[in-house]
Amino acid sequence: FSPIALYGVTGSGKTEVYIRAIQKVLSEGGSALVIVPEIALTPQLLDQFETRLGEPLALLHSQVGAGTKWNNWSKLLRGSIRVALGARSSVFAPLNDLRLIIVDEEHESSYKQSDGLRYHGRDVAVMRGKFAGATVVLGSATPSFETVVNASRGRYQMIEMPIRVTSRPLPE
Repeated sequence: FSPIALYGVTGSGKTEVYIRAIQKVLSEGGSALVIVPEIALTPQLLDQFETRLGEPLALLHSQVGAGTKWNNWSKLLRGSIRVALGARSSVFAPLNDLRLIIVDEEHESSYKQSDGLRYHGRDVAVMRGKFAGATVVLGSATPSFETVVNASRGRYQMIEMPIRVTSRPLPE
């Protein structure tokens, strides 16, 4: 179990770090979970990840139909798909040999479920990582106060990526 706060400015290459970490986990036979704050972010990441990883991903969020969701969960349980991508509720995906959990834009308030079963997707991801003995990457250009405090107290390792990949200047 290893929580990492990945603090990277916009355009610093956090997505590339995610892809390479997933590639490493897959090469060792493990599985990975990528959680994003908004359903709208999933199509772009799905295409990018499937192209780079060369493997299918299970897409899990509330706008995925029941039949597709059932098929994805079944494939995750069987291990025929080893990477799940989705919004907040995907934190509960049934992955075998889970070795990596990525929470992109971990600071977003949309990770909080405030009706029905109340939970915070980021916090559940950290606890799930602890139970699975997995690495948890909390990525953000603007980390949450909780993440900064956990890093300052030594609970999380902080990795900073302060420079944009192409060395373009940050917006004023």
